Amino acid sequence: MMTHNCWSSRAIKCIAVALALLWTSTSAYSQSEAVDSVTLSSKRVDDNPYQFSLGQLAVPAVLIGVGAAGLSGTWLKHSGSSGGTQAPDNIARFVPLATMFGLRLCGVKGRHNYVDMTIVSATAYAIMGVTVASVKGIVRSERPDGSDMRSFPSGHAAAAFVGAELLRREYWNVSPWIGVGGYAVAVGTAALRLHHGRHWINDVLAGAGVGILSAQAAYWLYPVISHALFPRRDNTSKMAVTLAPCWYGRGGGIACAMTF
Repeated sequence: MMTHNCWSSRAIKCIAVALALLWTSTSAYSQSEAVDSVTLSSKRVDDNPYQFSLGQLAVPAVLIGVGAAGLSGTWLKHSGSSGGTQAPDNIARFVPLATMFGLRLCGVKGRHNYVDMTIVSATAYAIMGVTVASVKGIVRSERPDGSDMRSFPSGHAAAAFVGAELLRREYWNVSPWIGVGGYAVAVGTAALRLHHGRHWINDVLAGAGVGILSAQAAYWLYPVISHALFPRRDNTSKMAVTLAPCWYGRGGGIACAMTF
């Protein structure tokens, strides 16, 4: 009975943190967009989404700060104790990113075409990956299950939240609820990491902050990177993508042709 009550208490804490993450991410960013002249009724976005502003640092700074503060105490040292397969965690972290490209493939037009979307995504995940790997190597925090010393910050949470923020930014004009769905998946990924005993609460909080900040940094850097890769490209030019099934021998696949 005591074990059951202990686990129930841990589960409640994990759920509470998941809900807090979702509320903080969605509500704070809705307010941030309102400050940047975004209105849900008209679905109008600011003219320059690549411009840096201090307000964009608020949510990731709080998440990273609280997560880092949790390293020095036990007030955020809570986690689940369930083992089992981590396949759901590994898949869920890439669902927001896959959704972003999948919607474009289905004809839903976001902010960028395939090429620019790939540039922004690659930049964001590169920043996130380098940051997470570097901090893990420096901090060397032990995981709840004792498997290694690479607990802080959570790489799965960072990957999920960078995808969620990219998804939100790309399709905000289509529907803000697309971004809310992406953040819900990211919160679920963080909750799974807690449930499986792979991370402490402060690990996933910091990971979420790193992911969001990485996506923002990718947007800030996009004009520079795009100009460096395509210095002569006309911003008004359009890209054509052709997909067709193909068969070879006993196998098959999809052929993709891109013109830009």
